[in-house]
Amino acid sequence: MIQRFFVVALVTFFLNGCGGGGGGGSGTPTGGGTEPPAKGDFTISTDAVNIEGTVGTGVGSVQITGNLANPDSDVFISVDATGSTLITGASVQINGNSGILTLTPNNPAELPVGTHTGSVMVKACRNTSCTSQYSGSPKKINVTYKVNGISYEATPNDIELKMTAHHAFPTPVVVNLTTEKNVGYYGSTWTMLPDEDWLKVDSNWLGTTGTATFSIKKEMPAGTYKRNAELFAFGKAFKKIISVTYTVLPEPFSPSTKEMSFTISSESQLPSLKNNLTINSNLSNELDWTLSSNVDWLDLSVAAGNTTNKTAVQVAVNANYKNLPNGLSTATVMIQDKDKNYEPTPVNISLYVIDTGTPVTDAVANEFPINITSTAIDTAHGKLYLLESDTKKLFRVDIATGITEKYYSFDKTPEKLALSPDNQKLYITILEKNDHDPFWFENQKGYVAILDTETESIQKTLDLTLDPYGIAITPTGKLLISGGSGQWTSLQSYNASTGAKLGTMNDQVFQKQDVFLDKQGNNLYIMDFNTLQKIDVSQSTPSLVKALTINSINLAYPAYPTPDGKYLITRSGELVSTDNLSIGKSIFSSELMRAQSLWFDEINNRVIILVMELNSSAVSVESYNLVDFQRTILKPEGFIDSQSGSYQKPYAIWLYGGKMYYLYPAADGGFKLSSSNL
Repeated sequence: MIQRFFVVALVTFFLNGCGGGGGGGSGTPTGGGTEPPAKGDFTISTDAVNIEGTVGTGVGSVQITGNLANPDSDVFISVDATGSTLITGASVQINGNSGILTLTPNNPAELPVGTHTGSVMVKACRNTSCTSQYSGSPKKINVTYKVNGISYEATPNDIELKMTAHHAFPTPVVVNLTTEKNVGYYGSTWTMLPDEDWLKVDSNWLGTTGTATFSIKKEMPAGTYKRNAELFAFGKAFKKIISVTYTVLPEPFSPSTKEMSFTISSESQLPSLKNNLTINSNLSNELDWTLSSNVDWLDLSVAAGNTTNKTAVQVAVNANYKNLPNGLSTATVMIQDKDKNYEPTPVNISLYVIDTGTPVTDAVANEFPINITSTAIDTAHGKLYLLESDTKKLFRVDIATGITEKYYSFDKTPEKLALSPDNQKLYITILEKNDHDPFWFENQKGYVAILDTETESIQKTLDLTLDPYGIAITPTGKLLISGGSGQWTSLQSYNASTGAKLGTMNDQVFQKQDVFLDKQGNNLYIMDFNTLQKIDVSQSTPSLVKALTINSINLAYPAYPTPDGKYLITRSGELVSTDNLSIGKSIFSSELMRAQSLWFDEINNRVIILVMELNSSAVSVESYNLVDFQRTILKPEGFIDSQSGSYQKPYAIWLYGGKMYYLYPAADGGFKLSSSNL
């Protein structure tokens, strides 16, 4: 004869036959009773169970004994609790013809406070499908479960969130929560009656105390909104109703402008740096107002008035602007109603102090005792720009004389330079942080300063939503920026004049990669240690055209597009077809040669390359025609005394005024500029 314990389909828990067992608890078998066993009779010790528990405290199991007298076949026991949420588990221990059934009650925190009833059905069967039952089967066990509550307080229970239209959201209100028992992992939840998408509630518990923070996440039209929020603790066991009033006041004032901007380069401009402001009422009644500014470089012609008086207020820049750093400074003029019933209405003021540079008085011709991090060569104006990130300075050098004429200072770290194709503007990337961060994924920012090469002044700074690294400018005035942080980052395009973002290619460019733009401004190339990418930048949003995985350990990046756009010349001299990114042989005579700098001489249809031999660090100058790339040596190895092991340092070579110029790291430190006749 086989004795087995099983659960029929659709029950709420599963049991193992002939096993289990458990201790007692706050559940107590009551009532019922047993009859004298008869052959085949199935009996249990009780048909009613009373359970009592308190929220925050566990409840023990309930045990019921059973007996089957003189079974004449196999025995299969099933327990069905599908009709009750009061019991969540069961186990059985069989010893001969008798056994112990152990029921596991639900946790009190999972049930509402109060008294609940349910039942469990137990069957003694001769087969697994239970088509034949022993006499006395089934047995129904009635379950009564009383859940006791504990104190649960929430203060305050009536909150108000008030704001003025088009202003900042109101300060969040914190409701303090307390209970007698440790809330533990149950925490709290909330619902809105009726549901609204303008309210946000964040709850947090630590032991017996917690908080629910009410904040506004959406501005509504002017008016008052009332709702009730239900705060639950221990699942759904306890509920507190919080009355929420959300008031949006109309903006009281309508100034004639909410934005003013001024630009200044000298004190003589002050008489013209002023603007008029007229203040009107948005309400049915007229309002008295006061004006205030948060800076000392602004003058206001009047400090108070009434909206019935349409006399314009004059806002003017004063001489205190001279205490400001070069670049952009901001201020706010606040319009406040006299009785302060409303939030003040701001008028945002911007002042850009043009940096015309600081003269250098102790310069030595052709010598630069600085750590150069980026260069730009402006042959249209005969100037060389040298950037030193460590000191946050940009130096301007006269190419013909080799004299450093002036420098420009920055508050944050400048890193890269790029000259516009027409040589009218120099773009300087500026970092928000001192360096790039591979784990800076969210809320990146940076800047690009614009230097006007005609007026020799920095006149504007653009805000970026990216930590900038690579930079290029198209002939049509599109600014292209690659990311320096966040590992797989973005390539963004901006209007180079206004700073308006045009488009973004996300997550396809690895951090800290230089960008190389063809002369036509249609295609951008990015080359890192194992990938070469061709990106279409002719539209507002850049798009990846082709990516090539590079397997050659000898191929050195970056890659420079030829003027006709047909080839890229890599740093190790390979010619790469821009059509299909196929890699050809190197134009160099040795695989140990690297291009430190190159210059395209379009008049003579050639490229001039400053070449270093890696083993010796010796530098030479070679010329290659752009038809068949035949080589001509212009300067043999050793023609300059460059710094040994300076492979990673910046070099530059260019043609200007009938001469060839080359910038290189000097053997005794710093950098030097040399020239020779062509």
